[in-house]
Amino acid sequence: MPEISRKNIRLQGYDYTKNGVYFITICCQNRMPLFEQSEVKKMVDLWLWKLEENYQHVVLDAYIVMPDHIHFILIKTEKDEIPLSRMMTWFKTMTTNAYIKGVRNNGWLPFEKRMWQRNYFEHIVRNDRDLNEKREYIINNPLKHQNKTCIPLYES
Repeated sequence: MPEISRKNIRLQGYDYTKNGVYFITICCQNRMPLFEQSEVKKMVDLWLWKLEENYQHVVLDAYIVMPDHIHFILIKTEKDEIPLSRMMTWFKTMTTNAYIKGVRNNGWLPFEKRMWQRNYFEHIVRNDRDLNEKREYIINNPLKHQNKTCIPLYES
């Protein structure tokens, strides 16, 4: 089998440990609609908020949980030694473990091999206009997907 070459989608030379505002999208593997049930959405919601608890200089600004992906804005208020990628790995690990427990105990839809796609999309927010555009994108995402079963938007 030929080796797959993966493109690095991070901004070359950017220091992801510094303070900043990040718009992040993470998709379920194969776009499986794992988050259609309200208890599953609540689990994802819980772990999004735990990002603030687990990482001292992080604030969750706005987010939406869609059936097969999530969008959120994360604000790093100070530079620290923890890069954004480590936070996303932690979030994916914690939600995957919680989801596996839900499959075992609550009959949630099982997934094959991975719950999340291998990577995530991130956009470094550069100014207030950019931030407002990303917030509007989050607000309007359910309409774009014609889906009324999304978890409500939360802003800090």
